[in-house]
Amino acid sequence: MGKFSGIFLYSDFDGTLSRDGKTVSPENLEAIRFFQREGGCFSMASGRPACFFMNGQFGFIPNAPLISLGGAQVISDTDGSMLRDRPLPEEALAFIDEAASLGTMKICRVSVGTDPLAHPWHPEEGSSPSAQFRRIPDTIYKALLVFESAEACDGARALFARRHFPSLRGERSWVTGFELLHADAGKGAALRWIRNHLPGVRLVAAAGDFENDLSLIAEADRSYAVANALPEVRDAADRVTVSCQENAIARIVEEL
Repeated sequence: MGKFSGIFLYSDFDGTLSRDGKTVSPENLEAIRFFQREGGCFSMASGRPACFFMNGQFGFIPNAPLISLGGAQVISDTDGSMLRDRPLPEEALAFIDEAASLGTMKICRVSVGTDPLAHPWHPEEGSSPSAQFRRIPDTIYKALLVFESAEACDGARALFARRHFPSLRGERSWVTGFELLHADAGKGAALRWIRNHLPGVRLVAAAGDFENDLSLIAEADRSYAVANALPEVRDAADRVTVSCQENAIARIVEEL
């Protein structure tokens, strides 16, 4: 039994654990390894596929189920199997077509299965996004719509809100990126499932920075926003820690 036994710490990757979306600082790595050695369970809650984190390329291996594709999947940290999944409903394709008709979408990518590579659609391809994506034989879990500007992304976000899709959730993952997921997906719903299905959970902590982290922060027993987070994320969190540039996860482990 270590000092962190029964404590689960979930972190967003881009803008929270990683300062550049490519690397993890030595300070954060040392803190994660110490947390795990002392009985803590560290894992990711990310819009990226789980395989991105399971091969040790960043210097650590998660030791709790991974929340991947924005919460559309919960993936076992031990064997990579799917523990929970929420495929993207068909009506998402109709909205993607409508958003593409605005003329400000640069690209749309859909994530399928546990494939590390997303399937892209570009406006210059001629066919509609839905026509192209319906040809994909595998199950689609997430769509990421990328726009020319933050204003264009906000316009699509407002359009989505006006349409009131009961089977979908939509949230920004960065200023020009808008994600579409099953209504029962999202990082918070995935974290709730993990809490209810894993034994020995004493405390769940979570950290994030952007709109798609709000449900994660709401579900955690102790939530952290990094200092570079959106104002609404900082307001929603229990605590605001240092920025991702200042080794935020290491600071959180110190506090835990």
